[in-house]
Amino acid sequence: MIRLRIFRWILIALLFVAAAIVAVLVVRRYDYPDLSAYESLHLADGAAPTGQVTVTYGGVATLLFTDGTTSIMIDGFFSRPSLLEVLATRIDLDTQAIDDGIANMGADTIAAVVCAHSHYDHCMDSPTVALKTGADLIGSQSTAWIGRGLNLPEPRIRIADYGAVYTYGAFTVTMLESRHVPLSWNASLIGRGLSEPLTPPARASEWLEGGSYSILIEHPSGKALVQGSAGYVDGLLDGLDVDVLFLGVGALGTKDEAYVNGYFDALIGATAPDRVIPIHFEDFLLPASAHEKPIPALFDDLERTLAALAAYLDESTAMELRFMPYLAPVPVFQATELAHVAN
Repeated sequence: MIRLRIFRWILIALLFVAAAIVAVLVVRRYDYPDLSAYESLHLADGAAPTGQVTVTYGGVATLLFTDGTTSIMIDGFFSRPSLLEVLATRIDLDTQAIDDGIANMGADTIAAVVCAHSHYDHCMDSPTVALKTGADLIGSQSTAWIGRGLNLPEPRIRIADYGAVYTYGAFTVTMLESRHVPLSWNASLIGRGLSEPLTPPARASEWLEGGSYSILIEHPSGKALVQGSAGYVDGLLDGLDVDVLFLGVGALGTKDEAYVNGYFDALIGATAPDRVIPIHFEDFLLPASAHEKPIPALFDDLERTLAALAAYLDESTAMELRFMPYLAPVPVFQATELAHVAN
């Protein structure tokens, strides 16, 4: 009887501890960082002169480059399954969200959809976006298998070796070697790729990385580098001067100071951009919207990352930190006025 009472008290105590842990996780899940200090650094949206490039940001690493004649999209991720769906179910495409995303970004016709890598938060929707807009799909062998799983015609699938170059209208797209940010909690998803078609619904963990790229977008208007994940290979980008760097910062707040500085040196120091624009810092477990929430404290320390980035850029008078508005075209290669935009 005494042992049974002890067991009951232990069980009750464990339940209280478990409840406390769950409560803390729930609070931190919705503990969003305060980015009000950066509101004045948002670029103003607006039309570009004929033939010049505007960029529209759709959150995460989704970007649309267009000169009014030709359009190139990076990733095109709109489905946004919830945390519960990602953890507990087989996730599927949200075709309405994809249609809305294409419409909101003004992307009815696209020449190419380019995948930074093949995790679900980059490549899940890409083949469907390509199907709906007439685009080619460019990426790794894993990206190709995802395209095949969604019945994208083989002639529209481009498997990109590192250094591969593609031309569409006045745009040149170069697929440069890169790395995914190293993560201990999902290390099994990094450095591995697919070897057969992937057809949703499927577990989020089935979208394997398949290799990562730094994507160079060149146009007579200027040069932009898109870094979809906060990983790098030291020295690979040395001497590559660009006008704008779209810098993936997701999970960077979980890395130590040496890694963060190494990443900044390898991307910012190497390419000497006029503007550095952070991307992939949203809570992509929420639906896409014109008022994205930043990644919460449960998953990252975004305030630390942005403070470190601002300090790094403060050491140079030639580079500036800027942020994109959501779902609005911006002529990023021009001296654009700043707009005070609530985050």
